Amino acid sequence: MMLIEPAAEIEELKHHWQKIQELKRSILDKSDIQEISGKAYVKRSGWRKLQSAFAISDRIVSKEREDQDDGHFLWRVEVEAYHVRTGRSAMGIGTCSTKERKFAHPDHDILATAHTRAKNRAISDLIGLGELSFEEIDANPEPVASQHQPPAAPAPTIKKEEMCSCGHSRPLHISDGKALYCMQCVREGKEDVKCNLPIVGR
Repeated sequence: MMLIEPAAEIEELKHHWQKIQELKRSILDKSDIQEISGKAYVKRSGWRKLQSAFAISDRIVSKEREDQDDGHFLWRVEVEAYHVRTGRSAMGIGTCSTKERKFAHPDHDILATAHTRAKNRAISDLIGLGELSFEEIDANPEPVASQHQPPAAPAPTIKKEEMCSCGHSRPLHISDGKALYCMQCVREGKEDVKCNLPIVGR
């Protein structure tokens, strides 16, 4: 029976992964990390630093726009990250849709976000980290109405107790069961994203 053998001795592999973790701690700063529910996610800027540190190149393999019947559209992008010296490569697929949230420039932002997600994923897999990047998090607190639907009725008045101290309403928050976190504050790059709204049912 043929077995898949480790690529190196155990101690050498341990040293390799320790070096990767040490590198992350050394070159990534606070601006490259976003913490949500106590877990740290590397942002696009962090993945670009790691890409440069490992001399990783990338290319877009394919990109496809899908127009949907309700007036929305999504982009699907496939990226290959590769290391010239070793010949190793990894593929990453990223998608982004106008349904996720309101984008300032949809024609540009949807494609750019899908590309970022695909590139982050490919780099992460090639290095061997397999981490979910911050841009890949599926936080969809404010659904976008279909572009073909009639104008929505005026939004109901938000009660004072439904507003967080950050100025955003409850639908813009996600919960990990212990605390609420404001995703709008996350998008705006604020450091303190923990909310003072009570968790429903507690």
